Formats: sequence, C-alpha cells, structure tokens
Amino acid sequence: MAVDGVDHGLGLQTAGARSLGQAHGRPRAGSGRHAGGRALAGARGYNLRGNYEYRWSRTLSIGAGYQHTHYDFKKVFGESDIDTIQGTLGKQFGRSWLLNVRAGLFRLQTQGLRTVTLDPAIVALFGGSVSSYQTFYREGTFPHGEIALSKRFRRATATLNYGR
Repeated sequence: MAVDGVDHGLGLQTAGARSLGQAHGRPRAGSGRHAGGRALAGARGYNLRGNYEYRWSRTLSIGAGYQHTHYDFKKVFGESDIDTIQGTLGKQFGRSWLLNVRAGLFRLQTQGLRTVTLDPAIVALFGGSVSSYQTFYREGTFPHGEIALSKRFRRATATLNYGR
C-alpha cells in the first residue's frame, strides 16, 4: 500500500515557561493524503492539531491539546470525523528519567452507505434487486490515554509506553 503525506508544524515558546504549537498534515495510521488498497477503500484525509504547554517548574509541565482528523472513503461513499481533546503532564525525575501522561476523550462521527437485503415479498411485488443501499450515521465518545517512561543515556533513549 502506498501512502504519502506531509506534516507541517509551528511552535512558539515565551519566557521559558509557555509554549504554543499547531500543526497540520498527515493523519495517523496509514491514511496520509491518500491510501490505496481494499481495506481502506481509497481513503483520503487530513489532520489539524494544536497544543499548549506550560512549564510549571524545572521538572514539571502541564498542557492541553486538540486534534481534528477527517477521512473520506471515496469507494464506499462515506466519511469519518474524529475530534480529540487531551490533557498532558510531564514530570522529570533526576537528570535522565521522564514520565509523560496524556489523557482525554475522542469523538467519532461516521456516515456512509451500507448494503441491506430487501424483504423477498417487496422484491416479488416491485421486482428489481434483492439488495439496496441504506444510509447510516454513527457517533460515539471514547476515552483515550497514553503513558510513557523514558530513560536518557549518553547516546540513546529507551522508552516504555502504553496507549489506549
């Protein structure tokens, strides 16, 4: 599967205590600008995100972020929008250990067409095909989170993370 995409970003840090960033470009999980293949149904998409981080002290920072992702599924006449909001916490322990925690919610909205089988009596009465198309719309709100523990070495960094 060929995937191409570009990611752009801009960040701002003031007085060593606050940073503000925004970026746009490549969505997650292999949809870039265009992803071929039967599994993704010719998906095209984009991603917009922004974040704010405040350095509370030398070893503690807190922040918040928002992300909007959109996918169009051209071959199946559908689309999805995902809006994510999250809070972040970063804590440094000593000179080489860093703990990052992210938690928030994402809202998923999906709409499209699905194939349905018609009642045999209706097909017999009106003729035609035994299947038809029906529109659908689904939405849901789900929690998400990630925790990462990193250890910096002289020439490398090891990270253990878990996300859901």
